[in-house]
Amino acid sequence: MNKRMKDMSEADREFARQAWVENDWDGYVNLPKLIELVRADEREACAQLIESLFIPDDAVSEFIAEAIRARGQA
Repeated sequence: MNKRMKDMSEADREFARQAWVENDWDGYVNLPKLIELVRADEREACAQLIESLFIPDDAVSEFIAEAIRARGQA
């Protein structure tokens, strides 16, 4: 494992693995896919934060969290 990979968090390494593309000569990270994976993870973290800040089963926090998650589908 090279130094760059050692300095990455486990989540970042998993994103890189998911975005890795092999070809006949070598491989590379598909940057648009990597960016989307990171954005989806950040959206989920924000949605979970909103859900944790409000009363459980609160309709407002559920609405906001779902709106954050839906941004990735627009």
